[in-house]
Amino acid sequence: MGKIALITGATSGIGKAYATLYAAYRYDLILTGRRQEKLKEVADQLSRMYSIKVTICVVDFKDTQAFERFVDFIKTQPVEVLINNAGYGLEKSFVDDTLETQLEMVQVHIIASVTLAHIVANELKNNKRKGTIINVCSLAAYTPLSSSAMYCSTKAFLINFSKSLAMELKPFGIKVQALCSGFVHTDFHSRLSIPKELCKNKGIVTWAMPEDVVTESFNALKHNQVFFIPGMLNRFVYQILKFVPNKIYLEIVRHYSGLLSSKNQD
Repeated sequence: MGKIALITGATSGIGKAYATLYAAYRYDLILTGRRQEKLKEVADQLSRMYSIKVTICVVDFKDTQAFERFVDFIKTQPVEVLINNAGYGLEKSFVDDTLETQLEMVQVHIIASVTLAHIVANELKNNKRKGTIINVCSLAAYTPLSSSAMYCSTKAFLINFSKSLAMELKPFGIKVQALCSGFVHTDFHSRLSIPKELCKNKGIVTWAMPEDVVTESFNALKHNQVFFIPGMLNRFVYQILKFVPNKIYLEIVRHYSGLLSSKNQD
């Protein structure tokens, strides 16, 4: 049996880019996603191009019973690389949305990621094998917004979880990375009905291609970078945010959020 990489949310964007990268390194793949046709298309393309085995699992992580069945399957697989990439944004804010919908994000971003990390980490540790766990986080963890309470908060959790897990697993040769990307050209924003004309570089705001983000992440992993922000301008913004007092930041965001809401109502 060859080396196996498990990549969640692999139908497009960052997940698909990771799948392509590890396929090029001749890893067999287990790919998850909710869109069967898209997932099968990715699997067929990579299996033909690299002569590898690709297993697809069409599963919605919000469905706890379906996720439990998927977990039972993963427990039987000697996964060496785990990319926790499954995730999404919400159009409604915390108060305007239903509690059930908001908690589903906790299930996908946190419960699913932690569960899979626990399974893979123990598989690697118990069998004395080296491996990799990458949790796809976001710079949004450092830019709380009034409209994205759950998204920003769940990503902040994943960052701290990754840092702690990296310290725990380092003695066993298992690498962990929190990938904190900025704006990336993926289906994420189109599913939130964000106009394409807004998804472009402007000032210090830059948009990256998923393939570039994944390449930077992979190179950073070689140098054991646990917390990694791709893109020079994104790293600059992160450093600047450290010096902005919380009171001022919250007031600025509240002010501009109010302006955007007013424009949307006109």
